[in-house]
Amino acid sequence: MNRIYFVWAVFSVVLSGLHCSSSVGARNSSDTGAGKDALLSDDLQEETQESILPLVNPFIGSAGRGWFAGSAFVGATLPFGMVQVGPDTRPTDVPMLPWDHCSGYHYEDDVITAFSHTHLHGTGIPDLGAVGFMPVSGGFRSELMKQDGYESRMDKKCEVASPGYYSVVLLDHGIKVELTAGVRTAFHRYTLIANPPPDRMTVVIDISHTLIDGLVKAGAVLVSKEKREVSGWALNQNDFSRAFGGVPFYFVAQTDKDFATFGTWKNGIAYPETSAQEGARVGAFLEFAGTTVLTVKVGISFTSIEKARANLEADDIGFDFDKALARAERTWEDELSALRFSGGSDQQRRVMATALYHALLMPNTFSDADGSYVGYDRQVHKAEGFTYYSNFSLWDTYRSLHSLLTLIAPERQRDMVQSLTVKAKEGGLLPRWDLAIGETNVMIGTPADIVVAETYLKGITDFDVQIAYDAARKAATKPAPKGSQFALREGIDDYLTFGYLPYDHAVSGTVSRTLEYAIADAALARLAKALGKTEDFQMFFNNSKNFENLWDDATGYFRPRLADGSFAEPFDPLSVELSNGKGYVEGNALQYLWLVPQDPYRLMKLLGGQKAMAERLRAFFEGAVAEREIYMSEKHDPLWYFLNQPQHYWHGNEPDIHSAYLFLQAGRPDLTQEWVRWIIENLYSDKPDGIPGNDDAGTLSAWFIFSAMGFFPVFGTDLYLVGVPLFPDIKVRTAKGILHITAPGADKGMGYVASVSLNGKRLEVPWFRHKDIVERGELHFELSQTPTSWGVIGEETPIPID
Repeated sequence: MNRIYFVWAVFSVVLSGLHCSSSVGARNSSDTGAGKDALLSDDLQEETQESILPLVNPFIGSAGRGWFAGSAFVGATLPFGMVQVGPDTRPTDVPMLPWDHCSGYHYEDDVITAFSHTHLHGTGIPDLGAVGFMPVSGGFRSELMKQDGYESRMDKKCEVASPGYYSVVLLDHGIKVELTAGVRTAFHRYTLIANPPPDRMTVVIDISHTLIDGLVKAGAVLVSKEKREVSGWALNQNDFSRAFGGVPFYFVAQTDKDFATFGTWKNGIAYPETSAQEGARVGAFLEFAGTTVLTVKVGISFTSIEKARANLEADDIGFDFDKALARAERTWEDELSALRFSGGSDQQRRVMATALYHALLMPNTFSDADGSYVGYDRQVHKAEGFTYYSNFSLWDTYRSLHSLLTLIAPERQRDMVQSLTVKAKEGGLLPRWDLAIGETNVMIGTPADIVVAETYLKGITDFDVQIAYDAARKAATKPAPKGSQFALREGIDDYLTFGYLPYDHAVSGTVSRTLEYAIADAALARLAKALGKTEDFQMFFNNSKNFENLWDDATGYFRPRLADGSFAEPFDPLSVELSNGKGYVEGNALQYLWLVPQDPYRLMKLLGGQKAMAERLRAFFEGAVAEREIYMSEKHDPLWYFLNQPQHYWHGNEPDIHSAYLFLQAGRPDLTQEWVRWIIENLYSDKPDGIPGNDDAGTLSAWFIFSAMGFFPVFGTDLYLVGVPLFPDIKVRTAKGILHITAPGADKGMGYVASVSLNGKRLEVPWFRHKDIVERGELHFELSQTPTSWGVIGEETPIPID
């Protein structure tokens, strides 16, 4: 970069410590010492009785490497917003690896490449991150047409984030950047912090900007000096959206100051005072004179530039950044008020509050302010009477997140399920991993079946359930049509013929897929029964038992099986296979042993009874303790954390995250309580690496919330299994009232359950139904410092899944 600007910027930042502070609301600094001091004030501890917003720290989960990266989004957004405006970063001292930068940001990076407007939270694959904005000091110069010319080192001590807000100082430009958001709008405030300031500030808008592994296939930019406006679009393609050709992103940006001059560029050639360019590598620059503070507001859309402008106009804040920020904080306060809790350690309260925040980030609003959206058929439609959502990480979120939203945000969940139904209507089938306008076919199974069924069974029925059911039934009984964008139940003919997917046929992940299909079949059986479809109920109920067809009694595992009925050799139950594994998908036989949530009683019998089940589960978790000691014993290079995967309990990867609750079927509720607490206390923290793997759109965060409340859902059903609360007092806002959970001593070493009462009646078994708590409820735990006999069930007592 220009040497004079570099020297000036560094000098100005040294003189400008005041610019690290922010003027509105509580903030979390990425400097962990400063953040801790702010969060431990006596006033705040009293305030958490009324508000948990000050406890939220968006930096939690933004570090970690490989399979242990939380991939948390850091930036400004509203709950389930269309906009997620934030920094995209890179390191300077280690290789930049895709799986560490799926959200665009990694806590340990020290360079900001740009600020872009759409991001994912917690995923294991990068995508979005379209169109980069970057303010720089001084006027335009040729190096600003390239990322390495406009990017900047950041001052980590000045980096701040809280719900709806992000701020940082750019060391190489001497500019403080602040961001906030509306649902479909982003607000940038750039402040020159030199004294005296330079006479010019330039805003670079790079249409070709994207995240690692990404590519902008086409785009355009148009500058209007008279309107103080820049508009454009980019066709952004990355590891998710490559499956369907990319995501078109449209924007309109307006500034509160006149341009002194402007220009565009294409393929590295600048065109001063030229308004328009088209192509994959184009951009614009805006110069401003005589100002130290500039506000830019941006409307976005996935439909058209006209809709992006309409979305911007529908936001009536104008250019008042502080007003937009106050609105964002009020919005977050309302959504976060779904939970109130007291007691526990400072760390536990921060983790709980941030987990709720993270659980409210995805899926994302996809319809414009007037309801317009582009459907799976690539036509423009209008959502009438609901918000249309996209970006469903369903293979992950069916295990906890949607269960949580059904409880605390039923109107949101209703619109999400209606969105899935509309996708089936316009695209032909329900999605598996949906992004923007298309199906990515990432991961396996038909998890939407489970989400739809559970939502309906829990009393949210005002959506087009028949359309959803018909689409799910189609996928469960016949192959996807030729040319379909959906893969879904690959090998379905074999599954229906053999009752499993043969290892020697074409489909990969044969054990994992068979188990996932059976879980979905169980959910469809319950939904068919609720809809009065007797024959379908019996068909799906029978298919839900197909997991037994892969059971090998000699080894005690679900094993890959050939079409002739023999088991595939060689067999190593600890060998982890990745996404293209022939037998297992992102896991091994030991981890997939426990993926029978629809019939834990039958699993117990296959394992040889309650004692045998408890012993194997205990060994499964004890193996995880030993592995964790190895991982924590020394720091490895970033690539090591991708090349080495856990072989025992793997909380950072979803197929076994329910396993601690299976001790209940083994007659050992005390071990459920022990191991749930171990996970909470050892695998989560309030540090940047405090989520033990990809949060996967809030899945691990929702697990924490449920487990901290003292119960966990059996996905695809209306049943909850009882654990042990983390806090002595929790209030949960449900659809029709407040669920009040009390557990005196929960934060005082009382980690075992002595008795439970629900709505004034003693609970004799370690489970209850959704209807018992959804209107209002009193769930009271009496706790003990030592194991008790409460909740122990006999060898012949099944957990009543159906």
